Amino acid sequence: MRRSLHRSYCSLSDRIGTKPIIMAGCLFAALTYFPLFKALTHHASPALEATTAWAPITVVADPGKCSSLQFNLVGTSKCTSLCDIAQSALAKAGLNYQSVTAPAGTVAQIRIGDTVTHSYDDQAADTKGKGKAFDRMFADTLKMPGYSLKADPT
Repeated sequence: MRRSLHRSYCSLSDRIGTKPIIMAGCLFAALTYFPLFKALTHHASPALEATTAWAPITVVADPGKCSSLQFNLVGTSKCTSLCDIAQSALAKAGLNYQSVTAPAGTVAQIRIGDTVTHSYDDQAADTKGKGKAFDRMFADTLKMPGYSLKADPT
């Protein structure tokens, strides 16, 4: 079975080349990633799916103050803008959110349903205290509609 499958792949790649086969695989992956993750959420965590529908999360901020990428592979970069702090908190919690444009100079907010949590300025005095207060307030705000900071092992 394996040998015949290998032969058919090799003969197909000999006829049309390996690049079209690889590109077709990449296209198939790109078309199925989002539906697969949506199905995974639906079947593995229906409570999270219901909470997301009932109390959607939005970040309201000035887009000029937001980084376009929240990817930090080695953990060395530090979020300093109000928008980045808010988005980083949601990314660390593993939650989906929508970005909403706010007028320039607006303090970044995380809206979970009807509840609003304001971000804090990382350049101001007592940053550590403000960061801890923000983390507590954010965790409490998430608990109200039923979001959890940890996955349900069941």
